[in-house]
Amino acid sequence: MTEEQKAVASLRVKEDRKIAIFAIVVAVVLAGIVISIIPQTTQIERVAKNCGVEYAVEEEGRSIFLDTRGEAESYGDHPSSLKCVLDGLEAPPYIWDRMLSTYSSEPPQAATWGRYTVAWMYRLDTGMRMSISHE
Repeated sequence: MTEEQKAVASLRVKEDRKIAIFAIVVAVVLAGIVISIIPQTTQIERVAKNCGVEYAVEEEGRSIFLDTRGEAESYGDHPSSLKCVLDGLEAPPYIWDRMLSTYSSEPPQAATWGRYTVAWMYRLDTGMRMSISHE
């Protein structure tokens, strides 16, 4: 192989490397665009689906509202759904204990853990109402 042929071969290798690097950069950028377009499921949405209460998810997956049946109502979420959601979001056990010990004469209650806030109230006629939001 002559010196001229070696130089041409060397240039081709360099050009091939540049093309390969360019292709990798384009692939990474396109992957980032695709990932940003695909809707991401929130933890609240995943837990709600697992607990069978997807209908209760609000604010694009940033909150959930559940309402158990009270004495004056003919429908409502089962209390086990509230417990399922709290467990799925890894709420400390004392929160469920506080909820169970809430009297109907008490004002609305609230607690936080991590980046979650839960608010609830209990009334005999309307049951337990619970809202969880994520910052």
